[in-house]
Amino acid sequence: MGMNETLLQVVEGELLLLWGAMALLRLAGGCPEKCRCHSSSQSVDCRRQGLAEVPQDLPPQTRTLLLQDNQIGQLPAFAFRSVPHLTTLNLGNNSLLHLAARVFHGLQHLQVLNLTQNSLHFLESRLFHSLPQLRELDLSSNDIRHLPTSPGKPWQNLTVFAVQQNQLQHLDRALLES
Repeated sequence: MGMNETLLQVVEGELLLLWGAMALLRLAGGCPEKCRCHSSSQSVDCRRQGLAEVPQDLPPQTRTLLLQDNQIGQLPAFAFRSVPHLTTLNLGNNSLLHLAARVFHGLQHLQVLNLTQNSLHFLESRLFHSLPQLRELDLSSNDIRHLPTSPGKPWQNLTVFAVQQNQLQHLDRALLES
């Protein structure tokens, strides 16, 4: 075996070791591909990356998740179960047509939810019921025709509720009084 072959084997071994270390970092809660993670602010920035779905390997300690300006078309139930400490979620300017009934289930700390500039037509009546801390909800610039008629407790804490530029046909009095 010549010196070049030995050197090649050493380099191949080091590359394999490096690849394995990178894979372990991802499994240990590293940053998803195409995203930037900021440990000091516990935020994950995945803006403008052409994503079609929410990354699966989000760090569990994430508090702010920025997913705006992508091509996310649907969100399954429990889509954010891996990040239970979220306080801010921005899904603005995606391709969302519908939100599964339990898509936000488990986000007990969520305070700010931005769904602006999507193509939402309909909202499930209990969509926001699992968000007791919700303070800001932006549903503007969608195609929403009706808002849930029994908003419930999550709506009582709202300080910002944006619904402009939708196709709303009426607003329920209970919604305005909450």
